[in-house]
Amino acid sequence: MTDIHITDKGGNGRAIRVADNDEARTVFEGCTITDRTSPSTSDYAVYIRSSNVVFRDCEYDLNSQTEQDRHGFFVSRRGTDVNRLVLQNTQIEPDGASLRFGESGQAHNIESSLFDGLVMSDAGTTLESVLWVGNRHRGETKFQGERSQWQGDFNFGFTV
Repeated sequence: MTDIHITDKGGNGRAIRVADNDEARTVFEGCTITDRTSPSTSDYAVYIRSSNVVFRDCEYDLNSQTEQDRHGFFVSRRGTDVNRLVLQNTQIEPDGASLRFGESGQAHNIESSLFDGLVMSDAGTTLESVLWVGNRHRGETKFQGERSQWQGDFNFGFTV
């Protein structure tokens, strides 16, 4: 999907959920989301529940109209590894967390992206052989899981 703009002024829910099989490649390029929903509970705008997903040159402006936080990306599918997520030149401006890894995974490629909120991994996750370079972090990072063979530390705004 290329050059798509999504504006969501609805109630709650997800702007994007990718739940394909792991062999199919899903690519978002040059896309934007302006999310002004009114969630009843804190929630994520983008759910990644399959491997081999690419976001390139995308912008996500997420701002809840209620007291509940509108978070950015949640990478999880309940007990099964999610591998090969690519974020390149992607900007995520949420109310709360920008990016959360809730599942183990390997070979993620996170480059030249801007995270305004918290970037984290849940306890018990293992992120292996992740390329993480040239990113700017305006929020905290809390990698509570294991980072194995982590590649790259040329980032801005925090120390790896």
